[in-house]
Amino acid sequence: MLPRIFVCAVSLLFVLGHCAQAQLPWEQIEAPQAGQDRELAALTVEAIMAKLGVPGVSIAVITGAGLIESRCYGMADVESGAPVTPETRFQAASISKTLCAVAVMQAVERGLFSLDDDVQNLLKSWRLPEYKWSKKHPVTPALLLSHTAGATVHGFPGYAPGAPLPTVQDILNGKGNTGKVEIRSQPGKAFHYAGGGITMLQLLLTETTGRDFPELLEEWVLAPCGMKHSSFAQPPSEEVAALSARAHNLKGARMDAPWHVYPEMAAAGLWTTPTDLCRFAVAAQAALRGDADALLTRDSAERMLTRGPVGPVGLGFFLKGEGEQPAIFEHSGGNWGFQCHFFAHRSAGLGTAIMTNSEGGNKLIGELNARIAQALAWEKLMGDDKKPAASGRR
Repeated sequence: MLPRIFVCAVSLLFVLGHCAQAQLPWEQIEAPQAGQDRELAALTVEAIMAKLGVPGVSIAVITGAGLIESRCYGMADVESGAPVTPETRFQAASISKTLCAVAVMQAVERGLFSLDDDVQNLLKSWRLPEYKWSKKHPVTPALLLSHTAGATVHGFPGYAPGAPLPTVQDILNGKGNTGKVEIRSQPGKAFHYAGGGITMLQLLLTETTGRDFPELLEEWVLAPCGMKHSSFAQPPSEEVAALSARAHNLKGARMDAPWHVYPEMAAAGLWTTPTDLCRFAVAAQAALRGDADALLTRDSAERMLTRGPVGPVGLGFFLKGEGEQPAIFEHSGGNWGFQCHFFAHRSAGLGTAIMTNSEGGNKLIGELNARIAQALAWEKLMGDDKKPAASGRR
C-alpha cells in the first residue's frame, strides 16, 4: 500500500504577467465523478494513485491567456518520503522529441540545412548504412521528424547511473544497448515510430552548430520559453538530481536505481516540470498566432503542426482531430520508471502537462485529463482528443 498522499498548494504562475485567481475546481477534480462510466471515475485521485501504484503526480494546466495553474500530489520518492512540489523534476522521456523538433526548425530558419536535404550529405562523423531506396528516396530531416523515414530502433532503455555511456555514433552503430539504426522500409511510405531517427537529428544538430546538445537546447528552446526548471544534461547535475523524482515500478515501489541515464538526449533526455512543458506549449501557441519574438515563425509552426501524408503526426508532434491541421498537438512519454503526457489546443489557449514517477502512470493521466476537460467545459472543443496517446517506453 502506498504511504499517505500529500497535496501541495495550488501554484498559479503568470506566463504573460497577468494576475488572476485560481480557476480550476480542484476539489471537484479530486473527488469521485458521478454519472461517468470511465473505469476510474468512481475513485478519488488519491485512491487511483494507490490502485495504479503511482507515488507522485504533478499537473499543470493552461487555463487561457497564457496562464498556467499547477497542482501536485504524493511523493517524489517513497523511500525518503519527499513530497512532489511544483519544482520537482521528472523525466519527460519522448516528449523530448518535440523540443528537438523545434531546434531542428530553428536550424532550418537559420539556413543551416533544409527539411528536404538528404541527411547523408549533411552528417560528417556517421553515415546511414546503405539501403535499397537511397537513390530515389533519400532520408531527410522532415521524414525523420514525422517518423516516416523507415528508420529502426523504436526506443531506448537507458543506462544505470554511473555506467559507461556510448557516444551518439556508437548508439547509431548499435554499440550501445540497442540495435544499429538503419532504414528498413521505403522512406516516406509509412509511419514507423523511431527514436533512432531522432538520434540522427541529435547528431545533425551538434555537427551543424558545433555545440553540445544540452547547451544548444538551453539557448534555442529552454531559455526563450522560460523553462527555468529544465535541462537536457545526461546524467543530471547534482542540483537537478536533488530536485528530481525517483523511478517507481507498477506496484509503486522504488526501482533498483533512482532513474536511468539517456545519452539519446533528443529522443528521451529532458528533465523538466509540467509547468515548464506548459510554457513550451504556450510558446508554440504564440508562434502559431505569429506573435512578435515568438520561438518560431508562423510558417514554421504551421508546418510542424500540419498532418503529413501518412501517420498521425506533423513534424515532432502527434496531432489529433480532423483535417490537415487538427486542433490538438501532443506527445506522450515513457522512460524507465516514469510516464507523462502533454497536449495543447492550437487556437483556444488551453492544454495540460501531467508527469508521474511510475510505470503505472498512463491510466491516471488519462483520467486526470478527462476530469480537467469536464471541469473546464473543454469537451466540446476537444471531443475524444482529451485522451492521451498510448505511451509505453517511447
